[in-house]
Amino acid sequence: MPSSHDLDQLARRRLRGAFLGGIVVAVIVAAAVVSLLHREPSGTSLTAAASPAVVTTGASTTPSMPPTASDPSGYVRPDRWVELPEPTATQAERYPVRFPHRPAGAAAAAAALYQASWTLDAAHAAKAVQVYIDPADRAATREEAVQGAGWFRRQLGFDTEAALPPEASILVQPTGVRWTSRDSDNIIVNLNLQVDLMASREQPVTNTSGAVTVHMRWHPEIRGGDWLAVRTPADQMPALRYAEPGSAEFNLLGWSAIRPAKAR
Repeated sequence: MPSSHDLDQLARRRLRGAFLGGIVVAVIVAAAVVSLLHREPSGTSLTAAASPAVVTTGASTTPSMPPTASDPSGYVRPDRWVELPEPTATQAERYPVRFPHRPAGAAAAAAALYQASWTLDAAHAAKAVQVYIDPADRAATREEAVQGAGWFRRQLGFDTEAALPPEASILVQPTGVRWTSRDSDNIIVNLNLQVDLMASREQPVTNTSGAVTVHMRWHPEIRGGDWLAVRTPADQMPALRYAEPGSAEFNLLGWSAIRPAKAR
């Protein structure tokens, strides 16, 4: 397993890449999952976003302070690291499911939701709704998920119905997490996400970063027990603000960095 130093180096490279490579857009979203699947991101100043209450993740309950030592690159070592648990099954040969019945499992399921639903393929987006959304909310969410796939296509210059080049792709990776437990079966998850969009090998990758929040609920009757996203009014969700991993603000806002899968 890589050392903390190795993980720091990985996060430092991510921070440098965000500042130097491609387009970075802060996507600040504080809404129910239905809006997360389709709302068009917009460039937003971090200082203009509403300040949230700090939500700790269970990795540490001690208030975090930025280290006094400075790094020439501007990198600040994350105070907290968490490992998101692996699923115990895969549905339809592509969707990870059956995450543990604990807050970290809810966070891992939320990450899987965005990795599956933020896609260039409308059919895959609709299928992700079937897999990860509460049954009562699926009909209302499906069309919005399809619209989301069209929005991502337009960012790459493609029509929503056009055939895509084989190399056109979208990669969604969680880079930070916070959560708060309403009870053992209802977890509010905040995720920092990095989205890499590629139209073709001849064009540069577009890097988009942002934060999302989602209400995950445990359903014991689904797949032998699993987490699904449920619609919750925005005014019942905690305020949210994106912070770049490797920044002092990331620590001050209570985010935890996520260990990459290869480090497990």
